[in-house]
Amino acid sequence: MLSPQSIGNKRINRWLAGVIVLFVTVGTAWALAGQTVGSFGGIVTSYEPFCILDTPIKLPITCGISCPICAALYGPGCVAMEQIIFKPMGGSYGKNFLCPIKGFSYKGGKPVPGGFIMGTGAIPALPTQIGTGQ
Repeated sequence: MLSPQSIGNKRINRWLAGVIVLFVTVGTAWALAGQTVGSFGGIVTSYEPFCILDTPIKLPITCGISCPICAALYGPGCVAMEQIIFKPMGGSYGKNFLCPIKGFSYKGGKPVPGGFIMGTGAIPALPTQIGTGQ
């Protein structure tokens, strides 16, 4: 038999379950966002400011020779990118490359092999800020 108390308890239980699901969902989204947005830094090992269509040689459609990492990410769109490969240092989010858009505004000047690099970005293919130093 249903009593007003049991109906009220069911409503409270459903409400509480909804709140728990909401907190778990928001917590999971927050954790995932924290893993994708991060800082990077290290020592530049190579910098290619001119990604050009060069693969295959007879009818080039990608930058497989000049910028292989950015070519794998962007395909023919790689011509609009620069490629930076660096040796990650402590605190870096684990990737060792960047593909900023040509003309990206670097704080401290263009990257130089052997120089330092640090910055932030959602993923290595979309850095938001890059600083360089000697």
